[in-house]
Amino acid sequence: MCIVIYPYARNRSALGLLLDLRSMFSAMRKRQSEEPPARENEQHKKICTATYDLPGTSFQIEDDESSLDGDNRDSSEEDLSDEEPLGPIVEREEYIKPPGPDDISQTPSDGPTQPKISYPARHQDHKRAFQAAWYQVHPRLEYSQSSDAAFCFACRHFLDQNIHAEETFTSGGFYNWKKAQGKKGKFAKHHAADYHVNAMVTWSSFKASQKLLCDQHKKEVRENRHFIKTVGEILLVTGMQNIAQRGHREDATSDNVGNLKRLLRLVSGHDDIIRKRLEEDPRNAKYTSPEIQNEMLATLALMVRDEILPEMLEAEQFSILVDETRDDRKTEQLSLVGRYFHGGKIKESFPCFKDTDGLDAASLCETIIQLLGGYGLDYRKNVVGQGYDGAAVMSGALSGVAKRVQEIAPSAEYVHC
Repeated sequence: MCIVIYPYARNRSALGLLLDLRSMFSAMRKRQSEEPPARENEQHKKICTATYDLPGTSFQIEDDESSLDGDNRDSSEEDLSDEEPLGPIVEREEYIKPPGPDDISQTPSDGPTQPKISYPARHQDHKRAFQAAWYQVHPRLEYSQSSDAAFCFACRHFLDQNIHAEETFTSGGFYNWKKAQGKKGKFAKHHAADYHVNAMVTWSSFKASQKLLCDQHKKEVRENRHFIKTVGEILLVTGMQNIAQRGHREDATSDNVGNLKRLLRLVSGHDDIIRKRLEEDPRNAKYTSPEIQNEMLATLALMVRDEILPEMLEAEQFSILVDETRDDRKTEQLSLVGRYFHGGKIKESFPCFKDTDGLDAASLCETIIQLLGGYGLDYRKNVVGQGYDGAAVMSGALSGVAKRVQEIAPSAEYVHC
């Protein structure tokens, strides 16, 4: 199996572009959510067929059935693209709703609910109201807007169930603001209560354990990203060097497991994270199966196309070079190349392959027009040239593809190539 990723711009850092792994996995998740999984008995014919948002456009990666050893398949269920701050990890056998209203914290990982708003005044309490400054003095306080009352976060979530405690700060809510502050105030008395002290100690232990869990999780995510980036870099190198990614057999008894796995083994001799992943992790977490490789290659190709199309749209006028050939599956494929002026130089970029429904001039012309229209290119006004080989179906002066395209795009002059 061999995939070619064309270097479409020599003055551009293709490595930096293609290995933006966050974008890559975002695109992978998008395609996986939109595409039904391939049936197992069809995988030896077409491992990956990606149909994108652009009408009439597909990108296909082929393989023979010899590369699909059932023992070699894996799948990834880890999400490595989320770069949001990692929240606390809470493992609870059963969720038990804490006492109190629904508009304050419902789990220990939520933290105290402390809205900073214009608090309403209670007329029976001499128009006193809750004060946001109390959050700084008593960090365990949380405020319910629906009840206009204060609660103790620590006692609601970490109170020993075998100890009888005052319900004011757990379920009922405290709202007698006149008696809130002071040495003899309700806040001070609650703070000194034994059950509250025990709850605060438990909360502190919970936060410490959560930090350890989060640190470990962040470490795993960093290592996962490092490993998958390495796999992506190797796939990129093999694609751009036009060498096969996989061998005939890739099991443990094979003498030639393919370029991807061989290069990973080479890197593992100098990288402990890669070595540990290859030696210790289960097979479904190594990202080396044919299916995963094809997913990554298809996504890399999509990222290249996403760079090509804006350039063609900005250039406006462009020419097209089209050829058709038969692959190893005996499938006729049409290759489309755009030639345009951008950034002070003439560029030739390869957007895609496309399976053809027919080999007659009408079918080939329709495929070309659908591709150009699907990419949002104004082919009627902006196609100024077209180049094909000398076959009659392509260059025929009366009903060839060149003649049919020129009827739709009058400025598209034909040049033999």
